[in-house]
Amino acid sequence: MTQFDGQEIQTRWVVITGAPSSGKTTVIDWLREMGYACVAEASREHINGLIAAGISREDRIKLRRSYQPEILGMRITAEQTADPNRLVFFDRAVPDSLIYFQHYDLPIDPIQAQMAQVKYSQVFLFALLPFEEDEVRVESAARAAEMEQELLQSYRFFGYEPIIVPVMPIEERIQFILDRVEE
Repeated sequence: MTQFDGQEIQTRWVVITGAPSSGKTTVIDWLREMGYACVAEASREHINGLIAAGISREDRIKLRRSYQPEILGMRITAEQTADPNRLVFFDRAVPDSLIYFQHYDLPIDPIQAQMAQVKYSQVFLFALLPFEEDEVRVESAARAAEMEQELLQSYRFFGYEPIIVPVMPIEERIQFILDRVEE
């Protein structure tokens, strides 16, 4: 487990972020199959747990504000348990929580505290694909487009300039990332 002592830790972690329906999880799954260390999206894991518990889509929408701190906690735990010296791809990361915390008017202090300690190697922001609904997504296509811009602002707020991954076939997206990952 990584021990944070208040000092910023430079990691080899690469963040894959983007709005819902931008292809992040598909690319992460492919990278995992290729043998890379990957961390799954905390919000998708949490929501899948709610679905498994039989919580309806309407009730999950009503609960979204209340479970944001738990999702942030899952993201922080993932970072505290990942080896900062190992190349790890994260399907979203702590700065992604900022847009949800701001949307639901939650205090952002825990996000800022984590970001004062962790420095990602690189951040890739996926351009939106045509929007597809699924059991986990509750956003509309219009909201997803807004979120894309909010995520860009969130990462910039924390000092990153995300590399935009354009829409292209999955194999090309993966190669685009791997060509730019700092070894």
